[in-house]
Amino acid sequence: MKITRWLGGIGLLLVAGLLAGAMAQGQPATTTAPAQQVRLTLVHINDPHGQLLGRTDQGKTYGGYARLATYVDALRQAGTAERVMLIHAGDEFSKADDLTRATQGRVNVAVMNLLKFDLWVPGNGEYYGGVEVLKARMAEAKCKVLSANVAEKSGKLLAEPYVIEPVGGAKVAFFGLGYMHAPQVQQTGLVLTDPIAVARKLVPELRQQADIVVAVTHIGLDQDVKLAGAVSGLDVIIGGHSHSLLPKGRLVKDPDGKSVLICQTGEFLHNAGRVDMQLTKTGTRWQVTEATARLDALDDKVKQDPAVTALLARAAEAAPQPAQRQVPATMPAW
Repeated sequence: MKITRWLGGIGLLLVAGLLAGAMAQGQPATTTAPAQQVRLTLVHINDPHGQLLGRTDQGKTYGGYARLATYVDALRQAGTAERVMLIHAGDEFSKADDLTRATQGRVNVAVMNLLKFDLWVPGNGEYYGGVEVLKARMAEAKCKVLSANVAEKSGKLLAEPYVIEPVGGAKVAFFGLGYMHAPQVQQTGLVLTDPIAVARKLVPELRQQADIVVAVTHIGLDQDVKLAGAVSGLDVIIGGHSHSLLPKGRLVKDPDGKSVLICQTGEFLHNAGRVDMQLTKTGTRWQVTEATARLDALDDKVKQDPAVTALLARAAEAAPQPAQRQVPATMPAW
């Protein structure tokens, strides 16, 4: 027993001596620091089309912002992610209900503010009321409004092209890409640039500033697939416009062979999309080491948030009656 203890003591002295010698010569110890990891959850919606209160189909009620509020609040309270971000991928004002039309989307933005949306990329449906109406709603929004490929004739972008958000020690860049129908382009006088051409220029710049790059788009699934396959450096695409239902997302290889996760939720707030990402620091850079997509039904099993319900009730009571409404003729009736 004494010999064993004596040998063990000698071993410890030898290890200590080796480490001290390495440090004296300026050589790093061979121990490996544990990897740093953070979790990021993206909750996303697309194409709700002004259905503020939800819809009933074949006796089943689903959708509505009061249910979305309950859903996202539960995730925020769970504390399983460093951040839970709420993202709107466009088409809030078109195909709208009476309250949306009566207020020209003002109540919709008030609801978005109450839910504390982080990002909003206007879809083609946001232009039906005219550019000035959209600008007014953008000014009222407390979230970041992004659009990198829609500009005025002067060249000034309609909204900020991107934003970089901190998630733990990682930096995550989000940029927006939108769409308009040809008659909308003519009517608004705005300039719409090809989204893939814009992304080819913008993504390398974002890669110099951020660790992770997420595109929030309203260009449709076919264009999202082309975008992922044409542009290196994307990690995730949160999409809209085509009303595509992607229960687990869709993986597409970029030009370097890396998988890009494309996500969409369908329409009318039938579902909330959820992307759970694990970000891992290797060396001095962070990267996505895991990303999973899912859709969660916002049906009548999800309770309605009372604060949202109360806001909508007050807005409906204060809204002008049909004869008093000043809704532009271009705001669609469907």
